[in-house]
Amino acid sequence: CHVATSGLRIRPGQIYKVPILLCGEDRVSLRVTLVSSDSVVTEIKTTLPPGFHILILQIPDSIMHSQYGIVMEGKELHSNLRFKNYAPLEFSPNFLSIVIQSSRPIYRSSQTIRFRILVLNTELRAFDNAVEAHIVDPDDFIMRRWLSVYTNNGIASLKFKLPSLAKEGYWKIRIKAGEQTEELKIKVENYFEPLYEIVSKGAIVNGGEVTVKGDTTSFPVALSPDMAPGFKIIVFAVSNFTILADSVYLPLSAFNRYEMEIFLNTGKDFRGNMVELIVSGDEGAYICAHSVRSSIYFMQAGNEITESRVINSLSALENFKKPINKVTTRSRDGSTAEKTVYYQTPDYGKDSNQTFAFSGLLLFSQLNSSFTNAGEAKTQDDFDYKIHRTSRSTVDLGDWGWREIKKNDHEGIEFEPLDAPLLSDDWYFTAFSVSSKYGFSIISEPIVVGLRLVLKNNDPSEALVLVRMISSPDYKFVHVEPGGLVSSYSARLSSGQHQLLIYLPPEGQEHIDYPIAPTIEQGEIEVQFVASTMSGKALLVHKMTVLKSWVKHLERFQFWLDMKGEITEVQKCGWLIDILDDATFRDLKGWIAPKTLKEVAYSDLEKTLNENIALALNPMVSYTKFVNRKQLSTETGDIIGPILPKVPMCDEDILGRSGKGTDVTVFEFSVNLLHLHYLRVTNKFKPTLLRTSLEESNSLYAHIMRRYDQRGWFSNWDIDQPSVWLTAWVIRALNFANYGDWENIIYIDRKIFNQTALWLTTNQSPAGSFLETPMFYNSLDSKMKDKRSLTAHVILGLLSCLQLLEGRTRVEANKAIIKGVQYLEKRLPDEPYPLALVTLALYTAQSVVKEQAFSNLERLINLSEGDLVYWSQQGIPPVPIKIQNQRPFLGPRNYTEGISESIETTALALLSSLMREGVTPQADRIVLTLNSLRMTNNGFVSMTDTVWALEALVEYANRARIMELTKLEVNLNSGVDPNFKHIVHITNSSFNNEDIFEMDISYGVDWEPLKDKPSRDNFNLRVREFYSHERNKSAITIETCMRRLREDRTGGAVLEVEIPSGYRLVETEAIRQGYIVPHFVDARTKPGLTLWIFDHVPLEENCFNHTVRRWYPVANISLTRQALLYEVAARGE
Repeated sequence: CHVATSGLRIRPGQIYKVPILLCGEDRVSLRVTLVSSDSVVTEIKTTLPPGFHILILQIPDSIMHSQYGIVMEGKELHSNLRFKNYAPLEFSPNFLSIVIQSSRPIYRSSQTIRFRILVLNTELRAFDNAVEAHIVDPDDFIMRRWLSVYTNNGIASLKFKLPSLAKEGYWKIRIKAGEQTEELKIKVENYFEPLYEIVSKGAIVNGGEVTVKGDTTSFPVALSPDMAPGFKIIVFAVSNFTILADSVYLPLSAFNRYEMEIFLNTGKDFRGNMVELIVSGDEGAYICAHSVRSSIYFMQAGNEITESRVINSLSALENFKKPINKVTTRSRDGSTAEKTVYYQTPDYGKDSNQTFAFSGLLLFSQLNSSFTNAGEAKTQDDFDYKIHRTSRSTVDLGDWGWREIKKNDHEGIEFEPLDAPLLSDDWYFTAFSVSSKYGFSIISEPIVVGLRLVLKNNDPSEALVLVRMISSPDYKFVHVEPGGLVSSYSARLSSGQHQLLIYLPPEGQEHIDYPIAPTIEQGEIEVQFVASTMSGKALLVHKMTVLKSWVKHLERFQFWLDMKGEITEVQKCGWLIDILDDATFRDLKGWIAPKTLKEVAYSDLEKTLNENIALALNPMVSYTKFVNRKQLSTETGDIIGPILPKVPMCDEDILGRSGKGTDVTVFEFSVNLLHLHYLRVTNKFKPTLLRTSLEESNSLYAHIMRRYDQRGWFSNWDIDQPSVWLTAWVIRALNFANYGDWENIIYIDRKIFNQTALWLTTNQSPAGSFLETPMFYNSLDSKMKDKRSLTAHVILGLLSCLQLLEGRTRVEANKAIIKGVQYLEKRLPDEPYPLALVTLALYTAQSVVKEQAFSNLERLINLSEGDLVYWSQQGIPPVPIKIQNQRPFLGPRNYTEGISESIETTALALLSSLMREGVTPQADRIVLTLNSLRMTNNGFVSMTDTVWALEALVEYANRARIMELTKLEVNLNSGVDPNFKHIVHITNSSFNNEDIFEMDISYGVDWEPLKDKPSRDNFNLRVREFYSHERNKSAITIETCMRRLREDRTGGAVLEVEIPSGYRLVETEAIRQGYIVPHFVDARTKPGLTLWIFDHVPLEENCFNHTVRRWYPVANISLTRQALLYEVAARGE
């Protein structure tokens, strides 16, 4: 006879043990094989004598989900088959204990998700191989992916920055090791001589044979860490060809095999600015500490790593069919973490067969092991009840106590300085560590410490604090008269140092307001405060920005250098440019440069900044004062302008304006990635800049996904309205991130492309054109009124992601592209913009009529002064030139009608030209034209024209490969200030034989005729203000009336209304008020500005009011402010 048993469940990398008891007198040839549905996984062959034996098999790490079984064959020597048994096995991918810790249970937009991964093997030792980590949004799309994360002593620490407007719901931190996946939600026998077996985590750990010499027999069991948190002892015997068995579960604590302590020294810095964290543990251990506010700690939301969570993670590896006796205690007030204690648990089985089954084991024998086969009634007596409690409170102090000490090599004690937060609250510190020798350890109880806010007395005794405001020529102190009165324009001011003596009770704090008045017209000032007591002093430096006082007027000058001729020195725009090289000079913006230095014409700026400006003023106006003069000069050797001056660049940095819709986020995402592609094609990468920019772009990607619908479309606002134009633009922008070397930092989930492309194909008409959804009478982009433009736009979006599509989706997308191309081939437009877009689509799709389309496009070329090449429906007026004293003076370039459409059309034509014939003299002239039409340092006019222009310039840089200049030195001198001189050195590593020099001049005006005006009237806008009767003008009601003057319907429009500094309107309140206004879609508020966004401006006049309120005791009401109404896709209008 024989009796054998083995585990029912197998895992990757497991040591699989098979105990067997052989009866009789002959040796047996034994073969044990683990098989899958199509192959042999592992096997062992051996010849054994009678008695008890344990066979060991190694499960490969590479096994995956399949149907597995165990085959056991026994033969007597020189005889036939003695026995053969087969039983199916269960596959479990879980072979590790993976516990995830997040810095907080609840996050909000713009916060950083910090999380740790604790990975232990079944022996409670560190798992040091690679794991894969994902951040997943509520719709199960991957927002961030780390492919190979190697742990240090079993611990890895990662972070992900949420976008400014994240998708609401439960996000997941998902960790993969092989096929094992763990997630954390964030807001987630015959009568033989008796033998015993020890089972842990569903696997046989040990076995043996014991001879019973009486009614009671004792035997020792060696314990090991891999038996935690508990194990089962199974004893069976054989009597009268029947197996008798029983089992018992015994708990085992294998944690904290070395002592770990944490202490926070708050007495090292009596000012309370810094505290010292002292932790101790095993030498060489990886120590992690974390702090959390008491209100968050009391939630006990399950995001912290506790001993209970680690125990439960290990228990999840068990394969027991019946529950184990355990008690979980939770603090009523949340002051202590959840604790789980396991207790001894007897056998639930009513016969030997169930004893083995409930222990997760298989039994192989010819003997009887079951007393009954019927009459079993299954009951559900295993319930868990738990109360979940969450909080909407947010914390803005950062994770100041989140620390990792990657190698504790100072005799087990580490001293870590921490900057204390500016908040008075109780903070709970938790810590754990993993030792390479002793495994996991955690402190038994968190420590609690209270820290400071603003001005706080940390001592248990009273204190007198002297607060001093340091004097500065940049500001003066504003005196508040008795009764709290301050005159707006004749307040009493004083200079010098101001002192204030404050009494603080024990552990008390005080809030202080210091009113000041800046003495500069605009710029930044620093206000310094010093607080001193007998025990020490603290210094606070507060930076403030002084804004322009009157309406801003901006003038822009720039020119473009293409050095392919011979020149030594040229004077242009009042700035001296010395070119110290044998490189050549060809073109300057606005005029043709001669071949030699003798023929160079000298020109200068109009004397805009001269304080003695002579103007023909209206007799009713007593004076006009130019104030807040500001000059910004930018010089760059890159054809796309300054490279990532800020990471990430937002729409305000690029175009000098603010927005909120999905189109704005897509625009920011595109611009940042196109800058990276430019660095890539010109070989100018800086690793730090690359990683930082890609991580910020990843946050923008998560922001874009906020308004994604599972059906495959994107909406521009929170209201559920799909847009074909926007959806096609989004997938084309997301494809900018589809570059293999970047996927470890930014990864776009392929499901998005498949679902989006499939939805786009459903919006195609039988004729082949793509149509906007019925919710949009006009597209978000007013240039898409022509069906052919929208069709070409969608085709370009589908072609950009075609290689990423799979299965049926790819077939449907190909059909839609072919059908759309055939539609365009029969209907070539005559206007410049739709023809340029259609031509690019036909070239990208390799249409047979692409040459005809390009030929038609070339016939529409516009030539301006200076032989510049561009495409435009209306034409672009040249930069004004004034001749004074026989010298030409270049004026600024202003916004003109159709300039945005002209830039976009020219960029599209450049892309088609590069695809057709590469870099040609005409392509050089188009690049020169594009850079001469810049209206900001980092962009052009609107979002769409900026993206197309940058994409065209990047493609030109990739094909031109111009990196030949050896040295350039630019000397900047001012004709107004003879002492001003600045030298810029440019070497070959940062220059492309081409140069853009830009200068912005802004000043404030208070006379209506001097404000910025469009080339033609597009809107009528009226603004009135009403002040409240309360003291100090606590509220201001602003009435705004607007209507469209042109018959053509606009696309999305934005109204920007300046408000006084110190006044605010809560954004949620602004949105609530805006919904009563026709065509309103969203609102945004920021310091000094409110923005109202409309899907279009109607012909009839609409008026609405909004009220801003004073938020600070001292606030400035400027005499002159401005309101601006413009179309999003056509900033010049």
